[in-house]
Amino acid sequence: MAFSARGRNPDPPFRSGAYTPNLASLEGGKDPMKRRTLFTAAALAAAAANAENTPLAANPATAKNQIVVSATRIETPIEQVGSSISVISAEDIARRNAQNLQEAIMLLPGVQISANGGPGTASSVFIRGAESDHTLVLINGVRVNSNTSGDFDFSSLPVDMVERIEVLRGPQSGLYGSDALGGVISITTKKGVATPLTGSAVVSVGELGYVNGRANLQGGNEVADFYASLSFFGLDDHDIAKNNGGTEDDPYERTSVYGGVGLNFAEDGRADLTLLYMEDDSDLDGFGGADDPLENSRKKKLFAAISASKPITDTYSQKVSAGYNKQEYTGYNAGPVDFTTEDYDASLQADVTPFENDTLSAGYDFRRSEAENEGNFDKQSRDQHAAFLNNQWAWQESLFITIGGRYDDFSDIDGKATWKSSASWFALEDTRLHGSVGTGYRAPTMNDIYFTFGEPARTYLEPEQSQSFDIGVEQALLDGKLIGDVTYFQSDVEDLIAWEQVSPGVWQPDNVNEAEIQGVEVSLACSPLDTLLVRLFYTYTDAEDVDTGLELPRRALHSGGASLNWRYTEKGNIYSDVVYSGNRYDDVENSVKLEDYVVVGLGTSFALNPTARLVGHISNLFDENYETATGYGTVGRVASAGIEFSF
Repeated sequence: MAFSARGRNPDPPFRSGAYTPNLASLEGGKDPMKRRTLFTAAALAAAAANAENTPLAANPATAKNQIVVSATRIETPIEQVGSSISVISAEDIARRNAQNLQEAIMLLPGVQISANGGPGTASSVFIRGAESDHTLVLINGVRVNSNTSGDFDFSSLPVDMVERIEVLRGPQSGLYGSDALGGVISITTKKGVATPLTGSAVVSVGELGYVNGRANLQGGNEVADFYASLSFFGLDDHDIAKNNGGTEDDPYERTSVYGGVGLNFAEDGRADLTLLYMEDDSDLDGFGGADDPLENSRKKKLFAAISASKPITDTYSQKVSAGYNKQEYTGYNAGPVDFTTEDYDASLQADVTPFENDTLSAGYDFRRSEAENEGNFDKQSRDQHAAFLNNQWAWQESLFITIGGRYDDFSDIDGKATWKSSASWFALEDTRLHGSVGTGYRAPTMNDIYFTFGEPARTYLEPEQSQSFDIGVEQALLDGKLIGDVTYFQSDVEDLIAWEQVSPGVWQPDNVNEAEIQGVEVSLACSPLDTLLVRLFYTYTDAEDVDTGLELPRRALHSGGASLNWRYTEKGNIYSDVVYSGNRYDDVENSVKLEDYVVVGLGTSFALNPTARLVGHISNLFDENYETATGYGTVGRVASAGIEFSF
């Protein structure tokens, strides 16, 4: 049985590679989504404008004393983490003028991107060759993957309100459960600061009807603080079908409102409330990138999270959190599309330090998922209960070992137990060995269980599951000004769910596929001057279907890139990045090849005075005409310029 590109080969959740009309109903179309914006303004401007004049040498992704949370669910120095992890800061996002999560993470080892056109269209993120719905996405610790398709809408999430992104590669189901076979992307949003009221506003315009804008306010004191922002983005003059003789523009627009309120209590307690509302409108084109004036989509998303944490003693602390995530999709994609998903989450976690070098974390997660897909299945629900245990142990400040496990119980499918272990060892002062091993799984989605196409869906499916490991070495040279890392990874994935055509007009999901994935990640961060930072990365990914020996769709054997940031004066900054993808196949039969490409970006910012800054950016500098999905044209060169004011 052929293995297909999860959700982006034609449309989700069908993975057999054959297109069938009306598949869009499965999940808002898993086809492109994009429309017009008349409003909006400067992701780049906002980003570049926010970059602080701090020495760049302190910013390599592997810099010591950096704290991460996603690897253990508690604050942990990055050098003590055995799993491969990368951190993207708000300044990184700003410098490269990233407009969404997809653009923010594409300059990382092990990450490959595929999209059905420009901004707002259906996109996939493959981490270490795994499927797009094998990556769990968290916002402030709350799961936001779709409960119908299993994946996340990477191309639509704005990033102007993001403080940091942690990309954790390798299976993490032992800590997070379902959807974490390939890795975890953990997003932390911005919070207020204990200062008088401050704010900024950015407006930027450019080619192809590009308009981008943002405004924010923040402030607080020792007791409470807040951060609020409003952002807009639009691109009018882009045709998804440009490579197929298209003449119809497919404009896109996105509006988002974000707010965060924090409260400090009982000396060292902290509570946070986060709200995010987003709408985006897309004009789409038909399957394979053919002009279709009827194709369109509108997405509305509401996210809310609340959390409170408090150390009880020097050796015991606890945290409680809850979240709500709602997505509404309406439009036309090979037929009317109308579906709604809702998720309610709650979590309890206790952290105990019984010994000086040992920390034990135990917790309980609850989730209730609801989904309704008009014309395909009535409102359905699922309850999920999970318990996890994770232990971190250190020896002489040179060896750090983590081991943990988790059990998930579902109301409509069998439960699943998973585990994970990792180690980080400073064999020498500047030489660190690291590795991890564990299991992962993805539970059948609501679409897999309840969607009907020709006849009722199967009532029982096994979870998709994997066994994986990685091992690597990180070496620091020149007093930490040069840091390199080489990691080998391997994963065996079984019971993959694919939709098969069992008879004319009848499709059903089944556990039919297996995959073997192995590869090497290489990264290098160099800061020869305090004002100059250069990063390079390369990934070799060999991902194939076990039954056929063919390559998995849309995973390039070779991929990589580089970035450079130079603060040439106290007022001026220049940034450039390069993304490379080698040849890859677009279908499970390996009969349609996507050509390799190189895309270059360039940006600059210059402070006119303490409260005003000019910004400029050119994406796709050399106007590369490339495709990451056959027939869907990507955006050409866009030059933009803007100004930021702050107070």
